[in-house]
Amino acid sequence: MSGPLRVLLDGTPLLGRRTGIGRYTASLSAELGRMSDVDARAIGFTARGWRALRGAVPPGVRAPPGAGPGRARGAVVSPAPGGRTGGAAGRG
Repeated sequence: MSGPLRVLLDGTPLLGRRTGIGRYTASLSAELGRMSDVDARAIGFTARGWRALRGAVPPGVRAPPGAGPGRARGAVVSPAPGGRTGGAAGRG
């Protein structure tokens, strides 16, 4: 028997004024939080705002204590050679 699907989100867009990606992240995390077969967590890639993330995540989504290193976020989204960014869908 397998456990719930574990999902880790970048919760940084949930902090402060929500732009398009912030609204999308809020909607996605709210839906994931309602699913009983999903263990959703959000991490803030910020040194100062990670405590605020606990109050910004919807019910059913956990925000573990501590900040994710901002440098790691930069490594995840840094452009590949040729200036293209390889997104989750594999498009540049």
